[in-house]
Amino acid sequence: MGEAAKKTRTKDPETPTTDRTAYNKDYYRDHAADIAERRRQRYHEDKEYKEKRLAAAREYRERLQKEREKKAARKGQEYVRRRGGPRKPVEVTVAGEVEQAFTIRTLAKATKKSLATIRAWRTKGLFPVTPYQTLRGDALYTQRMIKALASVLRQYARMTFDSEFREAVEKRWIEQGVPVGKRVVVSR
Repeated sequence: MGEAAKKTRTKDPETPTTDRTAYNKDYYRDHAADIAERRRQRYHEDKEYKEKRLAAAREYRERLQKEREKKAARKGQEYVRRRGGPRKPVEVTVAGEVEQAFTIRTLAKATKKSLATIRAWRTKGLFPVTPYQTLRGDALYTQRMIKALASVLRQYARMTFDSEFREAVEKRWIEQGVPVGKRVVVSR
């Protein structure tokens, strides 16, 4: 940072750097709400500024993604996103056929239930545990498994705590050749 820039940031250009840093921190702390409001207002009013901020955020996310991929590569591992599991469908073998498998988020969308509801039902054991999982343990469901679960759910209209629902889903999955009760780890 040049001398001219240093002088404009402090009241007294003769103060040592540590005092200037402390002054800047104090100023921001005292005026944080005003500064944030001005930025928010400018973001909504100035399209060019908004685009600039969005581009900077996008570049930051991409830079983080590349750093994470490099770190995983140095360890000799494949980078897997932490949140939400795999975004693309994963191929699994069901009864000798290769099918695409999706995360619990796709299951929630297909059943028109919230993700929290589906997770709670799974935790309570109201439907069978899927045998397909990623290396990290993300549950995967094939399209046919999702359709079977959704159709049984429509048939019952409301989720009940009895085992009839679970047994009906399990029966349909077994008919499709899904290895219910086993664990099949799928790599991406």
